[in-house]
Amino acid sequence: MSQRNHVEPMAVARHLAKWICGLVALGVLVFVGLLAVVINHDTLIFAFKRGMLLGYAIVFTVSASGWAHLHLTGRSDRK
Repeated sequence: MSQRNHVEPMAVARHLAKWICGLVALGVLVFVGLLAVVINHDTLIFAFKRGMLLGYAIVFTVSASGWAHLHLTGRSDRK
C-alpha cells in the first residue's frame, strides 16, 4: 500500500465526529427556531421559564462546543 493513499483511522474518526456534531447542532438550532416561529411567544417564554427547553440548550451547547473543539484542534499541516 502506498503511503500517499493511506488514511489514518483517527483522522477519519475526527472528521466523522466533526460532521456529526455540526449536524446535531444545526438540527437543534433549526428545530428550536421553527418552534419559536410556529408557537405563540407567550408559550415559548413560559416553556423557557419552566425549563422545558433546557434539554435542547444542553444538546446544542455540547454539540457546538464539540464541533468547535474538533475544528480548532485539527491538523496544522493541512494545505
